[in-house]
Amino acid sequence: MKIHIEPIPHAIGGWEVWVGLAEVRQLPGSDHKIELSGQGSFTWLTCWAKDVFSYEAKVSEVMTYYGLFIVELDDVMPFTTAEEKGIVTDELMEQFADTAKDEKVCLYGSFHNYPSDNAGQQARRPICNAYSLGK
Repeated sequence: MKIHIEPIPHAIGGWEVWVGLAEVRQLPGSDHKIELSGQGSFTWLTCWAKDVFSYEAKVSEVMTYYGLFIVELDDVMPFTTAEEKGIVTDELMEQFADTAKDEKVCLYGSFHNYPSDNAGQQARRPICNAYSLGK
């Protein structure tokens, strides 16, 4: 999913596409743009960032917009590092290509839901199925 957000104003130069695996859950309430079918979900997120802090700020803003909150972020790194580590799938590469076109967007891949907290502990490495829609 694509949402336009403004770059963090204090950062100048050094921006590149970053990737991370997010565990997300629903925020309280009923005004959710994304409904999860279980206790929580995992998804890969790509966005332009300067460092882990700017990445976390951007993806947190995006997930909040959709009625979700981030429980945990894993494997947060520049996309080039993810390629070097061999964790990039074809789907994640497609997500990267779409993200690279516009530094003001963040994209998420497929949500891999888990039905309970115990299941969430075991489902740490979903495969990304990237897609994007406008805001």
